[in-house]
Amino acid sequence: MTMIRNLVFALVLSAVAAPTAQAQARTDERGEPLVQVVTTQEAGSARRTELALRLIRVGVGANFAKSLEAMVTTEMADLEAKGAPPEEAAWFRANAPRMLNAMVEGLITDLAPVYAEVFTTEELQAQIAFYETPIGRQVSSKTLQMSVASQPLLEQRLQGFVVELMTKYCAQFDCDAAATSAAPAVKGRR
Repeated sequence: MTMIRNLVFALVLSAVAAPTAQAQARTDERGEPLVQVVTTQEAGSARRTELALRLIRVGVGANFAKSLEAMVTTEMADLEAKGAPPEEAAWFRANAPRMLNAMVEGLITDLAPVYAEVFTTEELQAQIAFYETPIGRQVSSKTLQMSVASQPLLEQRLQGFVVELMTKYCAQFDCDAAATSAAPAVKGRR
């Protein structure tokens, strides 16, 4: 939520800042002239967003949907082997890929403006150029596989970090008092 709020704040600031503007002549439904102000910042942002969307799509690869479906099928076979009811596994195989694809499409749409904010036009174009090469397509096809393979390691490291962090935090501060009040109490201060 903070990331979204920061993105909206950044977009508002860029719109309020004194950008170079150009007027485009248009008319309303009665033929009355309208003046639409288009900033060069907005035009650049729109171009970067377009490139970002293209980058994300080429980066996930043409076979992304098939990869998701294969993952679900493999997981369901594993669950069935462990005694999951076959009708439940069949339901997941039939519905999860479609729902995952819809979720991914929404995520791609949501991420494009973030990519556009972070990367320059040149950086986006360079990444697109890479992912459109044969080696880039190979890399993108292995990215999902790599993400799945690395997730247990990431979870293990994060869990170890949280345990260490909270152990040291609770050694310094009174965690029992923090649990019963809105703000953590510092040892010795009450």
